[in-house]
Amino acid sequence: MNFTKLSDDEIRNKLIEWSDSYYNDSESIVTDEEFDSFKYELKKRNPKDIFFKKIGSEVPNNSVWQKAKHKIPMGSLDKVNTIDEFKEWCFRINKKHSFKLMIFQEKLDGISIDIEYENGKLIKGITRGDGIIGEDITKNVIKMKNVKQQLSKPWSGSLRGEIILLSEDFEKINSILEESGEKPFKNLRNAASGIAKRFDGRFSEYLTILYYDCTGNFKYENEKIDFIQHLGLKNVPTYYKTVDDGDTLYNLYEKLRPSLGYDIDGLVAKIDSLEIQNELGIRDGIPQGQIAWKFPSMKVKSKIIDVEWQMGPSGRYTPVAILEPVKMGGVTVQRASLHNFTIFSNFDFHYKDEIIVSRQNDVIPQVIENLSKTKNGIKIPYLKYCAHCDSLLKVNGEFLICENPNCSGKQLGNLKKWANVVFTEKGFAGKTVEILFENGLIKEPADFYKLKKEDLLKLPKFGSRKADIVLNVINEGKTISLPDFIGGLNFENFGRSRVELLMEHGYKTLSQIMNIKKKEIININGMGESISDSFFTSLKLKENQIKNLLDVGVKIKENKVSEQNKEGILKGKSFVFTGAIQRIENGKRLTREIMEGLVKENGGEVLSKVRRGLTYLVQADPNSVSSKSVEAKKLGVTILSEENFFKMIGK
Repeated sequence: MNFTKLSDDEIRNKLIEWSDSYYNDSESIVTDEEFDSFKYELKKRNPKDIFFKKIGSEVPNNSVWQKAKHKIPMGSLDKVNTIDEFKEWCFRINKKHSFKLMIFQEKLDGISIDIEYENGKLIKGITRGDGIIGEDITKNVIKMKNVKQQLSKPWSGSLRGEIILLSEDFEKINSILEESGEKPFKNLRNAASGIAKRFDGRFSEYLTILYYDCTGNFKYENEKIDFIQHLGLKNVPTYYKTVDDGDTLYNLYEKLRPSLGYDIDGLVAKIDSLEIQNELGIRDGIPQGQIAWKFPSMKVKSKIIDVEWQMGPSGRYTPVAILEPVKMGGVTVQRASLHNFTIFSNFDFHYKDEIIVSRQNDVIPQVIENLSKTKNGIKIPYLKYCAHCDSLLKVNGEFLICENPNCSGKQLGNLKKWANVVFTEKGFAGKTVEILFENGLIKEPADFYKLKKEDLLKLPKFGSRKADIVLNVINEGKTISLPDFIGGLNFENFGRSRVELLMEHGYKTLSQIMNIKKKEIININGMGESISDSFFTSLKLKENQIKNLLDVGVKIKENKVSEQNKEGILKGKSFVFTGAIQRIENGKRLTREIMEGLVKENGGEVLSKVRRGLTYLVQADPNSVSSKSVEAKKLGVTILSEENFFKMIGK
């Protein structure tokens, strides 16, 4: 990768985008090597960059779960990747503090969870989030294995653990999904993340929590483990060793990994003495007496049988390698990502070529090398015609694309996009959209709003309760914001953020946006001619769909500042909010919408994102390193605490 053309800000923003996708969407959108190369480059340029203080990822505003604050922040750990780096860490500590015993815990590849107890009763289960604010998924946590709603002793405190999915339970869930015609999960980590955050709680009982830490008055790490066991709970497997040689730790890891029925991607080393840990302290939110040793991704040999091509919502085809089955970390791998057409072409695959498969982050299987490089076998061809409409596929950048606007595959993709943007309830899955489409009940987004209960009851596995849930979700999606309206219509290269940018420049109604001129879009910073072309091409294709949506009663919430408020105390000031709102009034926590309403009531302007000219970024956590916070600091935008915001408007 040539980094010479990229600034520190551009590298950091990419890393933040990829991290958000991994933590919030359980999706790795780049290879592990690419992520690590960007991270290494940024660390080489600026070891103290604000990105390295970032923990997890901020909870998205469209989360269906209630946000909750950790009583004690859930920090992160520094990482090492080699024996030499581990030895250097040990040597650095030993210069100041002589220690004898260390404990080593398996670094589970799951979802971190904070479980709070009061007088022995489980009161809350909160995901890590950004370390300060997470999601309250208590109703799912109480269904998971190795969880007690009531302890045998009246203990108050927090248990820290990892939600994982055992290989045997992974196989059970996928069997159930396949039998019911649903899409199986691809890997353990993504399955655990997806299930833990399902709002309907389905499959939560298959998840397991193992604990690695707890609050309390302890002198040694091993006392914490003993206490967890005393509560009748299982801890993360822990090993006690006197280590002065990194080879000992690596050998332990190599011995453990193949035999486990779950995923680990390294080991966590902790100085057993909490007194020494406390003396070493915490720097930038990271404890200095602990380290995570992350080991190389698992790599195994296999043979490629074929390549399958999958169409996405935009008409892009993604190649997937079909492999001879191979065991990796307790899971049988038969499919691996090839990412795009360019990567597929560069591998020059022939049937039965011997290849190396890696599980990046021990999660996403992907082909990283073709060992055969043979020209004697039969070459694996790429897909030339669309699997849905038989149109000739075109190469566009790194992808194969179907350009037929009437393609049934693209129609289904458009419907899934609308459902994903507008019907945010977890119960409305992509499989439901497929069933409705395959049975001829929907062809375009407006058809969702024409569905009747008697139509749904004729479908397989649709009972009265499921039909009511689907219709309720659809009805709730009848009044939506302008960004969601256009974002849900799947305009090419023109999603919610670009609509919000138009709104910030005065185009605040659907009519204004539909009548915008090309030169007006081009003149907006962040748009340009290619974006403008994409917008008008999509608009022409979607005109009838827009009309049909309005005809079935879909209404757009339009943001307007009333005339009497234009002279308020916030006149001339603009605001963006980030993080969870902490203010509680009348027993209820204020929402982002209420905060934005307060700005408008007082004559101020609310922007959708941080940009030049923004007056204030309001954030609850002063130590936040969210992407908005990073951008604000770069642009010199004033960062305002929530408390000072309320003082500003006299509340």
